[in-house]
Amino acid sequence: LSADVDVVPPAHLVRSVCELFVALVRLRVCHGDTKATNFLVVGERAALIDLDSMRPDVNGRGITRDLQRFLANWRDQPRIHETFVTAFRAAGLP
Repeated sequence: LSADVDVVPPAHLVRSVCELFVALVRLRVCHGDTKATNFLVVGERAALIDLDSMRPDVNGRGITRDLQRFLANWRDQPRIHETFVTAFRAAGLP
């Protein structure tokens, strides 16, 4: 994913990112460093890299920080930011 321009990613890629976060919630783990450069596009899907900060998240605060950090990537790109906020809400993410 690129944080350089305010071009909304395709819907399938937004869904894929949401699915990654939903999986983290389900597994009760947090990534710990969800900056844009730690997401790669592999084919039609997003993948997380740099897993050395991943840890258990029993109280949900870590995933909340992960989501906030991810959204901070798009602070200066309001269309992208709002696309992910809307998608996260629809996916039931905090």
